[in-house]
Amino acid sequence: MYESVSGPGWHLGVMYKKESFFYLQIGARLNQARYKLFMYNSADTTLDEFSVTDLDIPVTVGINLLPITKRVLNVHVFVSAVPVFQLNVGDNSLGITKDQTNSFKFYGQAGAGVDILFLVLEGGINLGFTDFLKDAESKPNQFFVSLGFRF
Repeated sequence: MYESVSGPGWHLGVMYKKESFFYLQIGARLNQARYKLFMYNSADTTLDEFSVTDLDIPVTVGINLLPITKRVLNVHVFVSAVPVFQLNVGDNSLGITKDQTNSFKFYGQAGAGVDILFLVLEGGINLGFTDFLKDAESKPNQFFVSLGFRF
């Protein structure tokens, strides 16, 4: 059994957002999560680390809290349903391969953000509803911070 430790990853994506007080957004992003694991209840504190590359398709609904100033300053909150298609599991000393993992996962996502002119800063959490590993309880959760540009 392993226990996880937080590690930074990255994501890169594009989104289309239909602007109004309530908004709908759909997108695609390439997400590389990094997992750091160590043996649970063991004196061995060696961390084993690997990455997982996914294609996420977030479908988001949200509320613009300052819609009157939306092109200058806006604050928004959102929730998303995120189907996730696993593309790759990086090399690792644990022996975890793509075949041992679920190639499709589903996340729920919630967060808040600030739009300032053409910049978008968002933060939130992804909650895993399906297991990462096929034969173990392993629902991944991720905190995220995103910086984006809008056109």
